[in-house]
Amino acid sequence: MVACYPGNGTGYTRHVDNPDGDGRCLTVIYYLNQGWGEDKGGKLRIYKEEGHIDVEPVLNRLLMFWSDKRNPHEVLPAYCTRYAITMWYFDAEQRRRAKELHKYDVMGNLEAEFALKDVEAKRRERDLAEGKLKEESERLVKDLLSEEEVEALTELVKHHPNPHHVLAGLGIQPSVQEALLKLLVERR
Repeated sequence: MVACYPGNGTGYTRHVDNPDGDGRCLTVIYYLNQGWGEDKGGKLRIYKEEGHIDVEPVLNRLLMFWSDKRNPHEVLPAYCTRYAITMWYFDAEQRRRAKELHKYDVMGNLEAEFALKDVEAKRRERDLAEGKLKEESERLVKDLLSEEEVEALTELVKHHPNPHHVLAGLGIQPSVQEALLKLLVERR
């Protein structure tokens, strides 16, 4: 990785290069900053149990440290353009396991995405079927009931606090109840 910090107080917050076992075991940084001085900032701060160590990014300095949680570090704000080349040495077995886990994570995410799309498609189908059932129920109610039957049903449900309860007591299916109540409201 080649890094160039623009020098306007830019830094990089405290982190660990390999927090999740991705295979990186050794971090190697080579600095390319000629004439670097204390006033330019941009030091690499490596945290230790007993405090921290600040390393100036001076030209031709080569720095190596463990990439795991033993060496949390950050780049302090730089006030001049700062260049560095970072390389990582990998543990082959840890890297292989990390790639395998990543592959399973990707596959799991794809499976979840397909399952979600399937659920959405089924929901759209259900909504479409419910809409058609509602339209058909409304058409049937209008076609099958006479004016006298509509008047009688209107009187039955007019003062009842739960018209659905009355219609259910008459053996009318819930999908038809909605259509019937809609018709009764229209006729009032």
